[in-house]
Amino acid sequence: MKDQNGKTSIIKYNDDFKDGEVPQPKPPLDKFLDRVSTEASNKFSYNPYYLVDQNGNKIPNFFTAVGKDNWTLTEDWDGLKAEQRTQFSKMMREMALKHDPPFTLNDDNVKHMWNHRHHLHVTEINK
Repeated sequence: MKDQNGKTSIIKYNDDFKDGEVPQPKPPLDKFLDRVSTEASNKFSYNPYYLVDQNGNKIPNFFTAVGKDNWTLTEDWDGLKAEQRTQFSKMMREMALKHDPPFTLNDDNVKHMWNHRHHLHVTEINK
């Protein structure tokens, strides 16, 4: 991540993501994401590690179920072929159900997991 002056403030770790495992952010990224995701003014927070909704519910980002050979795809969810969306959605949902505790993903969860697999997005509301 870079600040507005282009200074790198948080390093991307290349070994964070392993096939079939839910990744965990390493320091100092873990503290930064936790702080950003728990701000009272945030309505939603999406990142490559987890999604946080307006109720504070935290859902791991299960896009890692998708094979590494597909991680270089640049299309957002709506830009993928229908068969890719079907395949990737099935893989993410199966991984979520195997998680402890299991999660049931809706279509919106799956779309946001894919679209935010490589960046942070925060939606703020007025205090």
